Amino acid sequence: MRTLLNFTRMALCAGLGVLAAPAAAEPLALTKSFEGNLNFAGTQASLQSKSSGAKVCDLTSSAQAGITLPTGSSVVSATLYWAGTGAIDTEVSLNGSAVTAPAERRYSSSIDGLTYFAGAADVTALVQGKTSFTFAGLSVSTADIYCSNKQKENAIVAGFALAVVYSHASERYRTVNVYEGLQAVKNTSLTVQMPDYTPPAVNTGSGRFAYIVWEGDKTGQQKGDYVTFADQVVHYSPYVQKDNAFNSKSSANFDENSGGIDFDVFDLPGPPASTGDAKAVFTTANDRVLLGTAIVALPSKPADLSIKKTQAGEFKLGNEITYTLAVSNEGARADANVVVRDTLSGLLTYVSASGTDWTCTLAERTVTCKYNKPLAPGAGASVQIKAKITTDGKVTNTAEVSGTADGVPGNNKSTVEGDTGGLPVSRDAYVFTTGPCLANAVIKPSGEGCARFTGPVLAGSKPTIYITSAQSGVAKAPSTTGATNVNVVFSLECNNPTTTAGTDASYAGKPLGDCVANDTPAGSAGAAATLQFAANEVSKPYEFHYPDVGRVTLRMRDAVGNVIASSFSSLPSSLKAAYRRGDGVLNPGSSALTEAGFAEAGEPFQVVVSAYGVDGNTVMQNFGRESGEFALAGKLEVLVDGDDLETRLLESQSEWNVSAGTLSRGFVWNEAGTARLKTSLNGYLGSSVTLATDFVTVGRFYPAYFRTETDGGFGCLKRMGCPADAPQLVTRASFSKQSFDAIVRAYGRNGQVLQKFKDALVPAITLTAVSMPGETGKELDKFSKGADPAAATERQVAYRLATGYDAKAGTRNWTVPTAVHVRASAPELRKTAAGAEPHTISSLRAGTPSVEGGMMVINGRLMVGNTLGTPLAKTPVPLRAQYWSGSAWEANSLAEQTEPVMGTVEFSECRRSLRLNTAANGACDMSVVMVAGTKSGTEQVALPMLKDGKANLILAPVGDRTGNVDLFINGEEYLPSTFGRVSFGQFKSPVIYVREMY
Repeated sequence: MRTLLNFTRMALCAGLGVLAAPAAAEPLALTKSFEGNLNFAGTQASLQSKSSGAKVCDLTSSAQAGITLPTGSSVVSATLYWAGTGAIDTEVSLNGSAVTAPAERRYSSSIDGLTYFAGAADVTALVQGKTSFTFAGLSVSTADIYCSNKQKENAIVAGFALAVVYSHASERYRTVNVYEGLQAVKNTSLTVQMPDYTPPAVNTGSGRFAYIVWEGDKTGQQKGDYVTFADQVVHYSPYVQKDNAFNSKSSANFDENSGGIDFDVFDLPGPPASTGDAKAVFTTANDRVLLGTAIVALPSKPADLSIKKTQAGEFKLGNEITYTLAVSNEGARADANVVVRDTLSGLLTYVSASGTDWTCTLAERTVTCKYNKPLAPGAGASVQIKAKITTDGKVTNTAEVSGTADGVPGNNKSTVEGDTGGLPVSRDAYVFTTGPCLANAVIKPSGEGCARFTGPVLAGSKPTIYITSAQSGVAKAPSTTGATNVNVVFSLECNNPTTTAGTDASYAGKPLGDCVANDTPAGSAGAAATLQFAANEVSKPYEFHYPDVGRVTLRMRDAVGNVIASSFSSLPSSLKAAYRRGDGVLNPGSSALTEAGFAEAGEPFQVVVSAYGVDGNTVMQNFGRESGEFALAGKLEVLVDGDDLETRLLESQSEWNVSAGTLSRGFVWNEAGTARLKTSLNGYLGSSVTLATDFVTVGRFYPAYFRTETDGGFGCLKRMGCPADAPQLVTRASFSKQSFDAIVRAYGRNGQVLQKFKDALVPAITLTAVSMPGETGKELDKFSKGADPAAATERQVAYRLATGYDAKAGTRNWTVPTAVHVRASAPELRKTAAGAEPHTISSLRAGTPSVEGGMMVINGRLMVGNTLGTPLAKTPVPLRAQYWSGSAWEANSLAEQTEPVMGTVEFSECRRSLRLNTAANGACDMSVVMVAGTKSGTEQVALPMLKDGKANLILAPVGDRTGNVDLFINGEEYLPSTFGRVSFGQFKSPVIYVREMY
């Protein structure tokens, strides 16, 4: 597997210079830039060990975290970040090694009278080959201004973050830009422009965005915080809530308890269409945050140097030939490191090398030429190498270009060939020609008609190859007066591969037998024959047959020692490809859910390729045995019918393996649905011929597993009993019967989200409530809403606890808070040799941690308060959201409603003049007792919306009436009402009023 690290462009902010002290608040600016087949990953660790009050300042001395990169990755750059309160600490440690922030990477910022600092340092050498890390040595201020007994007033920051840029051959070509600084944000929005990339020609996905935000609080409950990139709100539940982005949770390493740190990473559905659209906006309401780092990995037009080599001069012993190497920059940026290298054949002697703005040197047989100035986009430059032919034979010469970066390696080499034909300069001889020659015709070096035969031929075909009598490259008849018999020996030299693989070659009706070695004297082996030239006859036609592929040389020697030879390629006529799973099951080419699927996304399958001769049935046994410059590596490709994004989904798992003329290679397709694939063979055996199969639908590929997430509800309060440890960790809660979001994400075997798992590819997914993630989780009662099989990956579900609050029924022994996790499963059909078999896709994974999002479901009620009414003014009746902790009803200060709910207020048990004159059972006079703004106490009303768990129901004045009334609210099902009482009475003083009330 080839990994491209294309270049690292350091752009340490101009003008920073060497700082003697931490800089003032620094807006984020481009600090580092990388380009190539790249991606990034991250992790973080907080030194905060507690979650509330002044105990958040009980810091640990060290913290641990891990990071995992794809197999075969190479670390390009690793940066350690740290931040804290007070004066800057410039030196920390990573895995026991001291790390110091250079002067230009020390930052500070102040807000609300508080001072914060951040440091950054390159730790690439310390990260290479490591997966686990210990962070230590950070000193921060724990003065009272940072450590408060009030949870919402805490301001401590103490932690580390590690960002790693890595290269991998399967990654898309991207520009990765890193922006650094330290800027405090509160009650405002901050825009960071990120135009430092060139959009690709095809605007596809595979972009990524990340930020590191340090926050000086620990509650994670402030609302109104969000981040947009390219004007789209980024969201990743539960780490980044829709209205609470800065919540001390980090998706970089899936940590839901990263105190004071938000290191969040997002996959972008598509990169910005233009550089001007590349911007991030950070918005916060009441939350105090410090923006430290932003990382953007966006598909960009790749750097691309190409080379085209041509040759001039006759290929004849003693002649001088000239190679012209033309280099072009087809990328988006200038390249100041353009170099070409050309290793001369042993048949050549170096003469010179030169070109405008080029400097060339010779080391042994390799000519190296460096271009002395940047090669601009779209520009080209040429250099010439001259050499002398000193030995007969075939001359193959390859030149290669390299530069700072190159995302299109397929055009970095160019090869030309020539053949002296093995002819002595001054002796009579014979030449293999493509067609017949007339007497005294000059034999062309190649082409049709009277030209040296250079092939190629198709395997199994029977082309005519002429033997032409010649003298010094001019066609001459052996005799102008009579017939001439020439005794010769024909032989076949197998150059690559060096075998006939059991096939029989023939020429002029003579079996050629086994191939001779290339150092075998001509005529010492082979098939004897007699050629008969009539008077003035120059050329004799004979049929050649070789039923296999390879690079061969047809040789002939006459009785007096004249030798002729022609090297050429025998090419396949066609290719055929099959696609099969590891267990041998062939690709069904399914596309619909009703048909059997082929494999899991990311499950290895094999592409099997065979070459055939002209009869279309005979497998070429030598196919794949080629070596050296004619090896199939890089020539036989599996191509994807789609854009560059589609191409990146196909990942090679092995090299081509050869067996009995059949090549097989392992691949994976890292997506759901189908792939359109074909095989293509380019430049086989040095020819310009391209052979390809037709595109075939391969699949269907289906998810390897699910993960579920939950969203909605509200944050956990202390007495809700939310589990704080993995694997049962739950950070949000909802009331019994209250809907919350259940999100099902499909994954491939490589651990990446399947972007195409949607629409017609989504089967009927069943959601099941379980007590905890994984195999130890027990099934609970069914969800009361939204869990039935449905082809939807996002839906609202609700869970009903067994015993809920009911004021009218007088229920007791209410169900305690219960952790409910969402398990997803869906049926699948998997192709077998005999047909198909049932298969289940699930979020439950045997032997591997299952990620099944949870919600703490609690019993709730709407507490309607008792209050004293004022007859001549509107009376506010307090409403409070409460939850049952298992031992007491507690206030839920996090319950909020964003839209009013229509409901009714029941007025009952009226006393004194609030009662109907005729009623003896406490029936109320609904023309007097009512909600403000209505005309009757029986009307449906828009109930007040809860804010911070509180609201007031406003009653209309009752005029000169007095008495008591009981209230019961019919509103949200998940917040059943208590009975509240309002008392109205005439009063002259507060004392009299209270006395009359009782």
